[in-house]
Amino acid sequence: MRVAVIGDSMLDIRRSGYSSRVSPEDPNCKVLTNANRQVDLGGAANLAKWLAGDKSLKVDLYTRYTQDEAGRDLVRLCKSADIEICPHLCCYDWGYCTTIKERVCLLDAENRLQQLVRCDQEIIKDLSSYDYYYTVKALTLNAYEMIVVADYDKGMFRGIHGEALRQVIADQKGITIVNSKCPDRWAKYSLNFLVCNAQEALQIGADVATILGKVESQCLIVTRSERGAAVYNRNWDRELPAGTAKALDVTGCGDAFTAGFAVRYLGQDKVEYLRVVDALQWGLDWAEHCLKQVGCGMPPKEGCK
Repeated sequence: MRVAVIGDSMLDIRRSGYSSRVSPEDPNCKVLTNANRQVDLGGAANLAKWLAGDKSLKVDLYTRYTQDEAGRDLVRLCKSADIEICPHLCCYDWGYCTTIKERVCLLDAENRLQQLVRCDQEIIKDLSSYDYYYTVKALTLNAYEMIVVADYDKGMFRGIHGEALRQVIADQKGITIVNSKCPDRWAKYSLNFLVCNAQEALQIGADVATILGKVESQCLIVTRSERGAAVYNRNWDRELPAGTAKALDVTGCGDAFTAGFAVRYLGQDKVEYLRVVDALQWGLDWAEHCLKQVGCGMPPKEGCK
């Protein structure tokens, strides 16, 4: 099966270590001794990595990046994860950069992470006509069973070409799953599944009835952190609780949830209540699996087909 992942990717860099003292220059500054540095895929690329854990899938990634050091790391990590990243979306505009999220984290005695500071490097630009053309061309030429979108509001779905790309995605025949930080921009499109968290859902409306009145997708899925997740359809709804695992790190849990849901729903061609609820539980299980790992994590081997 072939799956297309479209969206905003980033490089996730984490420096983590233990601390037993504070800086003599500033008593509010903890000193991390021999901090470990780890580089991983983030955003749409991380979602693609979780999907690619299922070796029966061919995962193609459509995302913008540049030929800077972060971009080269992004390509290298995608290759090692068996992700086919579209080379035509490599941007040679030196006014743009590959997005980086760098976290400095403190580990406690149980190896749980506390993020002390996050340094973001990003330049947000609207989708260009060039990037639009090659993404749409690929969607037209390839028969994807599923399209999964990770909209982190970094530019892939902004501007007139970003809006046109949203419409093209909505018009595809396969199952469409969109996880967006800006669900209001996707509300008018007829998707199979629109995914966001509870805070993001407030962009559309203050209550479920108002939100469902504005969302054209067949199902709205709302993740609710420690309270689990809920799925809403105009004819039914269902809430599922989160697991009880102790969280080491929440980084990447949203991507893990979306990937788990998508893997379980592969092979379906329509929305059915029991199948949706089953896939929702898989999403929660994969998110819990991610919570038990430091960093963006890896998918559960027993959870792949």
